[in-house]
Amino acid sequence: MMTDDMSVLLSGAILKGSGQEAAARALETMTRGGASLDAVLAERDRAAQQEGLPLVAAVLVPVLIEATRSFWKAYATRIIERVAKYAGDVTVDTFRAWFLDADEDEQQRLSDALVEKIRKAGAERGLKADDIDALIDAAQPDRLAESLADA
Repeated sequence: MMTDDMSVLLSGAILKGSGQEAAARALETMTRGGASLDAVLAERDRAAQQEGLPLVAAVLVPVLIEATRSFWKAYATRIIERVAKYAGDVTVDTFRAWFLDADEDEQQRLSDALVEKIRKAGAERGLKADDIDALIDAAQPDRLAESLADA
């Protein structure tokens, strides 16, 4: 689960940053191999003893797990929105470069796929045939390449 992965990452970083190296290593050991945090927390006392973890650190781990889970749930949506925007920007730039660098056959295939979608959407929305044709003309490889280069 992404929340658990993020919680382990943040908790480990905070433990290391606060000088609790043994607790950070124990957390890494306990969660290695995809063990669920709930199972780890249920067995934390036994695992803490096996790892030689001091009692105070055994208490720190569940506190941090709870805090970092709560933090991630609160901020995950914001972060995901930022990542989506970044991915969208990268995708747009990547597509533009891909289309402009593609050979004529590839450009034609991409144009044909786009034209098919334009025809379908235009027909579904009742666009006049002349308007659909104008959009299709602009989606032809040479005109589309020129427009993308200028964009």
